[in-house]
Amino acid sequence: MMPGMHELLIIGIILVILFFGGKKIPEIARGLGKGMNEFKQGMQEKSKDDSSTTTSGSDNDDNTAQEKGNASSSNNDSERKEET
Repeated sequence: MMPGMHELLIIGIILVILFFGGKKIPEIARGLGKGMNEFKQGMQEKSKDDSSTTTSGSDNDDNTAQEKGNASSSNNDSERKEET
């Protein structure tokens, strides 16, 4: 007869305690919790970034083009200063 799910779970918990020790389990759980929180925050930031770019998509492209133009003109100015 095969062991049921509850028996396998209990055996698994006992093996984890024996393998990692009682002191390491809270540290592992704490690390997993922090990792999950960072993942959730990253997903929330990504959804905020996606929503902000979709609302101002064309305006953002115009600003980027202007910034590139300003950067290239400032590069030309510095090249002119070096030539003199």
